[in-house]
Amino acid sequence: MQVELVHTSTSDGLTLSGTLRRPQTSGSDLPIDACIFVHGRGGNFYASGLLEDCAVALLQAGCAVYRINTRGAAGEVGRAQTPTGRKYIGAACEIVDECRYDLDAWIAHATDCGFTCIALWGHSLGALKSIYYQAQTQDARLTRLVASSPPWLSYEHFLIQPEGEKLADMYKNAKARVDAGQGDKILTVTAPLAGTLSTASQYVEKYGPADRYNILSHLPNVSCPTLITVGTEEAKTMMAFRGLYEALKALANQQSNLSVASIEGADHSYTGVREQAQEIIFNWLRTQ
Repeated sequence: MQVELVHTSTSDGLTLSGTLRRPQTSGSDLPIDACIFVHGRGGNFYASGLLEDCAVALLQAGCAVYRINTRGAAGEVGRAQTPTGRKYIGAACEIVDECRYDLDAWIAHATDCGFTCIALWGHSLGALKSIYYQAQTQDARLTRLVASSPPWLSYEHFLIQPEGEKLADMYKNAKARVDAGQGDKILTVTAPLAGTLSTASQYVEKYGPADRYNILSHLPNVSCPTLITVGTEEAKTMMAFRGLYEALKALANQQSNLSVASIEGADHSYTGVREQAQEIIFNWLRTQ
C-alpha cells in the first residue's frame, strides 16, 4: 500500500511531518472519508500500537488515514526553529493549548487534499488534545471525534486519590520553580505519570488547580458527534482514569452528541482487546 510522506506548517511557524495513506478502493462504508490520528504523550506518526492497528481497519473500510506528528513528538525535549527564534518542543516541554495550531494545520492539509468528511481520532493525551481543540474552535471541517482514553486532568479529583499527596507536593515544587523564574527547569514527575519528565511551567499549567485541561469542562463545547472509550483495567491502575467512565456517563445523559463506551479488559494500550475496541468504535461511526 502506498504511503505518502506529508508535511504541514503551523500558524506559529513549526513544520510537522506525517503520513497519508489512501484506500485502494473508492468509496467508504463509513460517514468519513479521512481520519487524522493524534498520538499520545511521547508518540509519533510511525509508532506501532493501537492507532496503527486502527489505521489498517479504516483503510480496509475505504477511509484515508493520516498518521501525524504534533509538537510533542520530538522526544522528551527538542528544539525547533520558528520565525521568532528557537522554541523548545517535545513531551516534557509542549503546552497543550498549542495543539490548536498543530491540529488546525493538519485539518487544513486534509481539506486541501479534497477530503470533506474528516474525523479526529486521538489516543491518551492525543484524545485530550482532540477534545480540547474542538471545544476551543468548533471546527466545522470536523464531522466526527473519537477519543480513546483521554486522561481526566482534575486537580481536585487527583487530590482525593491515594497518590494525591505526591501530586500536591509535585505541584508545590513546580510552582515554586515557576515563581522563582525557573519555569524551564526539567523535573522528574512523581504523579500522575511517575517517571516522566516535565518542565516546571508545563506541570503547573497541565496539572495545577486551574484545571485548564479538564475534559469534563470542555466536552459541553464540543458539538460534533463524539465517542469516548475508557478501559476497565486502566481505570483500576491509573489515577487519571479512576472514576472517569462514570463521570462521562453522567455527562452523556445530558449531552446528546456524546457517547461513552467501557472497553472490558482494556489497559491504556488496549492490549489484547483492540479488535473489540475497533468493533465498538466502527459500529458507532456507522450509526452517526
